[in-house]
Amino acid sequence: MRTDTRKRLQRGFSLVEVMVSAVVFSLGLGGLSLMMLTSVHGTQKAQDQTVATLQASSLAELILMNPAATGHYINPVPASGEDCTSAAGCSSAAWAAGNLARWQFELEQNLPGSAALVCRDGTPDDGQAGDPACDGAGSAVVKVFWADPHLTAETNDGAQRVVVQVEP
Repeated sequence: MRTDTRKRLQRGFSLVEVMVSAVVFSLGLGGLSLMMLTSVHGTQKAQDQTVATLQASSLAELILMNPAATGHYINPVPASGEDCTSAAGCSSAAWAAGNLARWQFELEQNLPGSAALVCRDGTPDDGQAGDPACDGAGSAVVKVFWADPHLTAETNDGAQRVVVQVEP
């Protein structure tokens, strides 16, 4: 047999082919890991958004259940010594103070590092944790602020906000 014929009959991969396939495989795994990381971050962001929305809606419902104390929710005063777990036998301000304290505790447990307030605001979809931009006009709103550490400075240092209007 001739040498040319023998070379053509040999089967297998060259080192260059193996290296190219290793690079392609590595790029594929890198893309897959990036996709999984993005998915985990998106899930956490959605969970934070859901918790903030549920908490804000919960406080709005508490305010609607005790409309006489709306001013207390807007300008909270420290709770008195009485422990009010229901409206029966409690003043509306004491019941509101107890509800607000429990609500703030639950918010901190479910969304650490968050801040929230109730205010009157004619333009509710503005503001941030340090400056909620409540103008004192319009209806009462619940604003919940938190920071998403994965967002960059391009989006206001990761500041997130949920606003729920208290509808009578």
